Amino acid sequence: MIYLLDANSFIQAKNLHYRMRVVPGFWDWLVKPHDGVILESIDHVYAELTKHTGSPDELHGWAQSHKHFFRASNDLTTQQVYARIANHVALQQAYSQAEIKRFLRGADPWLIATAKNLSATIVTHEVVVPANSSKIKIPNVAREFEVQCTDIFDLLELTSAQLVLGP
Repeated sequence: MIYLLDANSFIQAKNLHYRMRVVPGFWDWLVKPHDGVILESIDHVYAELTKHTGSPDELHGWAQSHKHFFRASNDLTTQQVYARIANHVALQQAYSQAEIKRFLRGADPWLIATAKNLSATIVTHEVVVPANSSKIKIPNVAREFEVQCTDIFDLLELTSAQLVLGP
């Protein structure tokens, strides 16, 4: 099974639960082989993680050092699914034009399209919001396209990860 990580899975890990200097085992876990489980992300997420070049942080450097972790999402099938996602989002009356533009400029629709194309599960900290929400969230759109979502904690458990202190 393929799991595609959203940018917030990396950002929240770095800022909160798995700070890079404190829990390096988490970052090693991301890139190590797992039985029957493939962890990766996409090029658009890579772009979000590395876009600020003024004073790059540790996550920026990690992403650059692990560029192979981020798969291309420019194949024809993914582009076709992206177009369907864009049309779906544009037709939702709860969303403002500004919110639709914000969503479509980011990695999220590409992540959903790639996951749909690969029958992958998205790893995100976003949760489903009510249908009348003015914010576009990955789980809501993913559900419309029959794409599963989970969070990083469930993924850690699924892979039987153990982040153990060393000697």
